[in-house]
Amino acid sequence: MIDYLTQNDLVHINERTLKAHGGVFNPPHNIREGTEEKVAGTIEAINSGLDKNLANIAARYFYEMLEQDFFMNANERTALLAARLFLFLNGGKFHRKLKAIEFQGQRVPASGSSTVDIWIQLVLEAKSKEISLPACQEWFRRNVTLPPTGK
Repeated sequence: MIDYLTQNDLVHINERTLKAHGGVFNPPHNIREGTEEKVAGTIEAINSGLDKNLANIAARYFYEMLEQDFFMNANERTALLAARLFLFLNGGKFHRKLKAIEFQGQRVPASGSSTVDIWIQLVLEAKSKEISLPACQEWFRRNVTLPPTGK
C-alpha cells in the first residue's frame, strides 16, 4: 500500500521549512489565494493510484508543486522535501551521488556535476518548464532506489 501525502502534509512541510530557513507563513495554510481548489485537485490526481511507480509519484509532487506555485513562498524547498518525504515513507531514497541523465536527446538537468548543483539545476529547470514532467520522472527513476517489493 502506498502512503500518499495529503494537502495537510504539504502545508506542514511548507510551514516547517519557512520556520527553519526563513520566510513568512500566512495562516491557515499559506496556499495562494484563489488556488485552493486547484491545489486540492492536483493532490487528488497525484494520489489517485493510477501510477504505482514511487519515483514517478515523487516526481509529480515535485514537478506539480513547482509548476503551480502552490504556496505564497518556499515552493522550491517544499517541493524537494515533499518528494523526499514521500519516497522515505514508502521505503525509497535518492542515491547519494545524483547524476544527470539523457532523455530524448536532452541532458536533465542541463548542467551541474555535484549532487548539490544537480538539485539546484533540476529545481530551476522544472520551475521554468525547461524540462517536462516525463523528463523529470525519468530523472527520478534513475536517481532513486526503491524497495524491492512493497515496503
